[in-house]
Amino acid sequence: MHLRLAVVDDQPVFRLGLSHVLAEFQHPRGLLELGSADELEARRLRAEDIGLVLLSLNGPVASGLDELARVHRAVPELSSIVLPTHCHPHIIDQCRKIGASGCLSKTSSESMLRSAVTTVMSGGTWFRSQERMAGSQDAALALQMAELTPKQRRVLELVAKGLSNRQIGAELGAAENTVKCHVVAILSKLECRSRTQAALLMNASRLEHQVA
Repeated sequence: MHLRLAVVDDQPVFRLGLSHVLAEFQHPRGLLELGSADELEARRLRAEDIGLVLLSLNGPVASGLDELARVHRAVPELSSIVLPTHCHPHIIDQCRKIGASGCLSKTSSESMLRSAVTTVMSGGTWFRSQERMAGSQDAALALQMAELTPKQRRVLELVAKGLSNRQIGAELGAAENTVKCHVVAILSKLECRSRTQAALLMNASRLEHQVA
C-alpha cells in the first residue's frame, strides 16, 4: 500500500488531527492537506501521486459530492472516503453513485478510521458497517429533532440555509439576541458544537423524510 493521501477539510485543526491519526500511512511525499473540494479539483492529482482522498463534508452535502464526482471523472482510478457528520443511508447511496470507496462518520473512532483507510487502500470498500449503524443513528437523530420546539426548528431551517442571526431575526420578526438564544438552545439539544454541524443534522433529517 503506497498510495499518497489527500485530506480535504476547511478546518486546519481537523486536517492536522487526521494527519496525526493516519501517520502510519505516510507516503514519502507526505500527506496533502487542502481546504476545499475546489482546491482538490484544481490539483494535478496524477502528477502528485494522490491515490486516496478523504473528503470532509462541512457545507452542503450535494455541493461537496458534486465536486468530488468531477474529480473522479477526471481521475477514474482515484479512491476516496467521504467523511460526513452522519452517514445517512441517502448520503451512503450518493457516495456509491459518484464512485467513492467509502463513507465514514466524522464521529467514528481512530481505529475505525484506520481500518477504513486500510481496507480502501487494499482495493476494498467501506460501507457495510455504516449501514448496520444507520438505523440506530436515524432513530437517535429523530429523537433529538423531536426535542426542538416549532420555533427552534424554524430557526434551524434558516441556519441550514446559511442565514446569520441578524438575517434570521429579520425573517422571523425577532430580535437578534432572541435568535442567538434559540441557536444556543438548538446546539445544546442536538449536542452540536457549531452551527455548521447543526445544519448538517437538519439536512440529514430532511433526507430521512424524503427517503421514507
